[in-house]
Amino acid sequence: MLSAALSAPLSIIFAMSLLKHPGRSLLLCLMLSVLTAAIPILNIADVSMTLPGLESTFNEPAESIEPTLQPSIETEPEGIVVKLSRKYIPVFQFDKDAGSYCFPDDKRQHTLLSGTCKPFSKTAYVFVNARSCEEYDVYQYNLWFGLQKPCGFMLPAKWNGSTYVQVWTNSTDGKVEKVRYGQHEGYYFRRVGSGVELLGNRTIVYIGQYSHGAFHQSCSPEVLKTGTKRCSGGCGIWEDFRRPGDNFRLDRGTLVQKGLEADVDCNPAECRPGNAYQRSTTNSSCYGIHN
Repeated sequence: MLSAALSAPLSIIFAMSLLKHPGRSLLLCLMLSVLTAAIPILNIADVSMTLPGLESTFNEPAESIEPTLQPSIETEPEGIVVKLSRKYIPVFQFDKDAGSYCFPDDKRQHTLLSGTCKPFSKTAYVFVNARSCEEYDVYQYNLWFGLQKPCGFMLPAKWNGSTYVQVWTNSTDGKVEKVRYGQHEGYYFRRVGSGVELLGNRTIVYIGQYSHGAFHQSCSPEVLKTGTKRCSGGCGIWEDFRRPGDNFRLDRGTLVQKGLEADVDCNPAECRPGNAYQRSTTNSSCYGIHN
């Protein structure tokens, strides 16, 4: 079919040229004979071509070629970072009455999910990263939230927020030595034996009801310390409820590696105050170092 489609215009051209230049008829006849004899070779239906690394041919029926789909991240082989991080993944304890608030979601779809309030799931995504820092191996865990609801009339809702927890282990024996607890732009460290609550190799991390900050201890009005606003249920960092319960405990998170090794700082300060709306001693992340 392809050869017939190409040879028809050539016959027309030959006839027109013969009328204008009769002396050239013999030459044109020879050229037309060569071209029409060669054209059938170009028929793509007769071509069988195999390239290195490619096993299908052009004359293979189209319906027999099956598309190759890229595997999703859940079906890819588990990487070494995920395998090592699984041993130390924290148990994230959300406030017992956090059901009407928002929970971790899929950070990889942040453009689509920002502003979405995800319900609780015991297998929610936990994004992990790791880095070797001299005598420490550092494992970073990230919970991503599409929405943080407004806190009364004081603070508006926030989209696209992250909470980070780092577990610093001894690079020789693998034992947990200290933990970094993050609250938005702030964080503080606590050492094992000085506030870190462990369940085997896993630290217990308490997540604030409203702001989703990570803390080393639970807190409720019943244990409110005199002279502080630490557990009043307000909008400040240390005011947020962190009441333990079995309702909302994320202890079997779905781990996904995300981020670069350089994202983990090997020489951080002991704390960073954070961006509290009312900066004070008891409304700063650094308050967590000794309290």
